[in-house]
Amino acid sequence: MAVFLQGEPEPIEGSHLLIAAGRQAVVEGLGLEGPASRSMHPASWPTGGCKRPTGGSMPSAIAPVEQGRERASPRWNHHAGLVIRNALFRLPARVGQAPIPRVLYTDPELAAVGLTEAEARERHGAIQILRCSFSENDRAWAEGTTEGHVKAVVTPRGRILGCTIAGAHADELIMPWVLALTKGLTVSDLAGLVYPYPTFSEVTKSTAVEFLKPSAQNPWLRRAIGLLRRLG
Repeated sequence: MAVFLQGEPEPIEGSHLLIAAGRQAVVEGLGLEGPASRSMHPASWPTGGCKRPTGGSMPSAIAPVEQGRERASPRWNHHAGLVIRNALFRLPARVGQAPIPRVLYTDPELAAVGLTEAEARERHGAIQILRCSFSENDRAWAEGTTEGHVKAVVTPRGRILGCTIAGAHADELIMPWVLALTKGLTVSDLAGLVYPYPTFSEVTKSTAVEFLKPSAQNPWLRRAIGLLRRLG
């Protein structure tokens, strides 16, 4: 086959061809915008990709909440639980606006939740970017997986807007940030937790601590600390 690079055909040899064209549900006229995953048909309960996209920091074409295996989709599992509550037990249940993590199971893994830097700047204006490299983590060195980093987007007051992680175990490491977004926690809350050592989870603490470093350089604070030291 041939691909076009800068307008010129370039031959590529290979044994297999993967076509990832994506898919889109045909759901017009079914009333899926109704509450509690109800449709116009009393026996039809739409979930997952049939509902309106929840948005987030990865394009829906590659986000597991929109594409990929159903068993890997956190939103589909979440919607299924709500449908069971509503359809079988007649308990009130709505989808809500809980932040949904998105994961790409590549090597290294890529996970994200909340807003990207560009989305955060558009919505909130002034923001702060916090970064931490896996190369600063002792467990990553022990396992030879130092390629990776954490990037968190926060407000000037430390409210978490989003986080992206590229590296080993990114699918697991994204969960503290999901919890923080869900409960309205700040990076100071994450920095104040006690993390087991040596673990990959310490990259979360290291990232959060980046927010506190400018305060530690404040000359008035340094003088106060020096005075406390002299007073014993």
